[in-house]
Amino acid sequence: MSKMRRKELLIIVFIIPHICFAEIFKGTIGKYPIVISFSLKDIGRYSDKGGYFYESKRQNIIFTEATGNENHIVLKAGYENDNSIEKFDLTRNSDGSYSGTWTNKSKKTYPVQISTFDIKSVKNKHYNLQKINEPIDELWYIASSKLNFNIDTMVFVGKHKIEWLKDNIYDVSFFRIVSNRNPDLNKLLVNKHLELINSLFRGCNCDAENFEPFEIIETGANIISYSFKNGICYCYSAAHPVWGEETDNLDLQRDKVLDFDEVFAFSKTTVPNQEKQSLEWSTYRQEFVAPKIIEFLKKIDKSLLPTPQNYKRGDDEECYILETEYWWALENWLLNKKSIKITHYDSARGYGPCMQSFEIPSKFLKTNLREAYKTRIFQN
Repeated sequence: MSKMRRKELLIIVFIIPHICFAEIFKGTIGKYPIVISFSLKDIGRYSDKGGYFYESKRQNIIFTEATGNENHIVLKAGYENDNSIEKFDLTRNSDGSYSGTWTNKSKKTYPVQISTFDIKSVKNKHYNLQKINEPIDELWYIASSKLNFNIDTMVFVGKHKIEWLKDNIYDVSFFRIVSNRNPDLNKLLVNKHLELINSLFRGCNCDAENFEPFEIIETGANIISYSFKNGICYCYSAAHPVWGEETDNLDLQRDKVLDFDEVFAFSKTTVPNQEKQSLEWSTYRQEFVAPKIIEFLKKIDKSLLPTPQNYKRGDDEECYILETEYWWALENWLLNKKSIKITHYDSARGYGPCMQSFEIPSKFLKTNLREAYKTRIFQN
């Protein structure tokens, strides 16, 4: 199975679809074409200080400081204390364009000339400005407008044909299902691919040395599941590093991602709609799903202790695994042929000793299968 290189593996990001309409300029640093964004209002106080990218590279460089006023603005990227600072010193011209200089960390200076342009003139087949309802980063919208996906390889997962596509700019690979019966799933996979690329555009990086293969396996009748890990990941705007991991279970028969509550029933209570009744749904999960998961964990690993017994051990690295708060969401669960895998994350730690995975065998779960899936999973 194909592997993804380190730079291809990050999924920490959320693609934000809708345009914010800050000031966007095109121009040059020396002979190099750039696209640059910064706000002309509340300079020095506005929280989003903007950024820029070289058109040849298309990786965002985020401004860490913006000072001055509409007529004379100084933009900085990087930090003085690590000698990575670069600076734009720009003066507004009578036609609304800006001229000035850019100085890099080696103190070399180049001329800058930038002019405003209408972002609506950019054609982007991945995002439709008329149908976008939530904020999107303008620079990402422009950078992604040149993205094309080309077929790299094709493989079979069980009886299902899978094609790997690679983009033309960032060299990131991701897969699609070769079937005219799965338009919704393929749309989701395109968005996943865009998220991976968006992470690179924003400068996110993962430090893992060795990656497990990107696994895609047939886990049930017309069901495929995939997972990959990318180690501890760092993003420029994130408060702290996090563990990067992605899993999903795809129901090709129904053309949708498997919903945990549609597969497993731990109560006769009707499950509230997660999107329309989010509070009721989370209450349901905390009342019925999380306690059952904890019951399974106690059977699997008898060394796990509930609070406060684990706290009384005096072990600084003790993890509060048998806590309801960690198991009601189950955002990252992976179906296998004879089990499901779930992962405990302690958000306060982010990664490290309190990140642990558990396999819950099918013998514990078969009685909880809903009728629609009794003949589709755990048949091997």
